Formats: sequence, structure tokens, C-alpha cells
Amino acid sequence: MIKINRHFDENSPLIRKINLVERLCELKYRATGRTTRLVDEYVQNLYSKPNEWIGITDHFWNYKTGKTDTGANYSIFNKLMHRLSDEHPGDKFDYRKNGNHMEVRLVSSVSGEYINEEIKRLEKELMELNTKE
Repeated sequence: MIKINRHFDENSPLIRKINLVERLCELKYRATGRTTRLVDEYVQNLYSKPNEWIGITDHFWNYKTGKTDTGANYSIFNKLMHRLSDEHPGDKFDYRKNGNHMEVRLVSSVSGEYINEEIKRLEKELMELNTKE
């Protein structure tokens, strides 16, 4: 809710409208899975664009500041980092602050290296089988 100071009447139509929109957005977009889907998207972006900085921002828009909410941005960053440490424990990531949000990049992927090595091994085995025929 907007904090009322001496210049605004809390019953003014504008202030009431802003408070209603803010409350409506809060109710409509809670527990809808949007944050989970955003974290999924960030994980996909990190692995499809290794070494590229990916900005991490939440979907929550702060109408008072006119930008994404800093607290929500840090919250989704923490959720992303927990997810990465749980699901990709050997992979290495860098992160940095940029304005009111964080940026993350994939530095090295153990799983990616493993897959590449496995592909090479399988291709070599297949070539050997082909030459024996």
C-alpha cells in the first residue's frame, strides 16, 4: 500500500485506484507458478548461452519505483542459485550485481564436458564397428 503523507488524501480516487491495482495484482499472481517457470527459463538460458551474462529479474513490478522489485529480484536469484546447486552441483557459475538485480553466467559445465566426452567415445566405438564389417 502507498504510504500516505501530508500531500495525499488516502481517500482520493487516484490513491484508492493505485492501492486496488496493487492488491489485485498481488492476489492474481500469487502461487500461480510464474516464479518457478521463470527459474526454469533462466536455467535453460544459462545452458544454451554459456559464458553469457543472464539478467535475473522477477515478474513482480513495483508501481512505486517503476521497475522490478529489488527484494523480489534477490528472492528469485536465491531460488535460482539453490536450484543450480541442487541439480548441477559440479557446474561453476559467476554472478554479479547490476542495478537492482543480479546477473549470472555459466562458467563451466561438468555435465556438458561429460556429454561431449561420451559422444566422442560412442562415435569412436561406432567407427570401429563400421570398419570391422
